[in-house]
Amino acid sequence: MPTRKIVSHAEFFIPLDLQEVPAHMSDEWANTQKNKIATTEYKRTKVIPNEAAYINKMAGPSSEAYAKFVSPTFRSRSGKNRDAIVAAQFQNVSKGYRKYRATLDHLCEIVDGEPAKRYKQRIDIKKHIYSRRMAQSVLPFTGEKTIGKSVCGIVPPWLAGDMKSSGLIRGADKLIGGGPVNVAKTGLETALKAALSSQLLKAGAIIVNSKFNPAVMKQENDAINAVLSGLQDTARYAPFETGGASRCDYFLDEKSLMFLDVQVTEIVI
Repeated sequence: MPTRKIVSHAEFFIPLDLQEVPAHMSDEWANTQKNKIATTEYKRTKVIPNEAAYINKMAGPSSEAYAKFVSPTFRSRSGKNRDAIVAAQFQNVSKGYRKYRATLDHLCEIVDGEPAKRYKQRIDIKKHIYSRRMAQSVLPFTGEKTIGKSVCGIVPPWLAGDMKSSGLIRGADKLIGGGPVNVAKTGLETALKAALSSQLLKAGAIIVNSKFNPAVMKQENDAINAVLSGLQDTARYAPFETGGASRCDYFLDEKSLMFLDVQVTEIVI
């Protein structure tokens, strides 16, 4: 009769106390946005050169999309039916061309000899917002070269049997037993790493934004384990499932610190 043996177990720390991304990251983001303005302005004047093009390419599609959210049988308090409501929305958007043009002309205007100076100043203001947002919802899970990798860069190769991933263990991580182990079906290691990395980032950000709502954590952990169970060698390892013998679960410890609990259980015949 088959027995089960835990062959790998570790808890990987999620640093949620980051305040800003490294300066080079926010600078690179800002420079990229600023460098886009010339191309963006050129495309804008070619695609929407006048009010007729604005109505055709923006007001029309906007109203078509809006119409999908209005029930055919709906009637407003003022007595307007669906068609009248959609027509009114179209008219409101159509009247926005002058404001749209004036705003972009203002931002792209040459000031003190510098093209789009106001636009670039706006990017500089938003750079701090970008930095904080990335530090709170992305960097805790991805890590970065100057601060080291986090779970998205450690756990996927760990579960694909890459022994180099053991060298990425950080001081706050807890290695309970074993080490990297390849749980993937033959030939699916690369697919497992890519899918798991993406799901860990997505699930982690959703959990944090939910303020660690238990139902949300369960739902997102289920999604992570579903990715793994679909790509794992089920003949050799216990199926990945939330709270299972093999698992990959986000959780909060007794100090309310966030970890990713990764355990692999082998089926021994």
